[in-house]
Amino acid sequence: MIRVILSWLGWVFIAFGLAEVCFETYLLLQSGMLNDDVISAWPRSKFFGRGMSNIALGAIMVGVYQLLMKSDEKEKE
Repeated sequence: MIRVILSWLGWVFIAFGLAEVCFETYLLLQSGMLNDDVISAWPRSKFFGRGMSNIALGAIMVGVYQLLMKSDEKEKE
């Protein structure tokens, strides 16, 4: 059961994080801040940092799921 939760929740975190990053990029493009200086515009953004942390957390969850699946395959052999 924990594997299913890790897999689905991990992919949901990744999708939600990508949506936040895309939304923040859209807002920065609309305000014209992204055209001036890309490097200084993203750290001031609200959703970009949360989106990146959601992507990282989701990737960790999916990675743990993959490690659990590999360990189960080795035990079966």
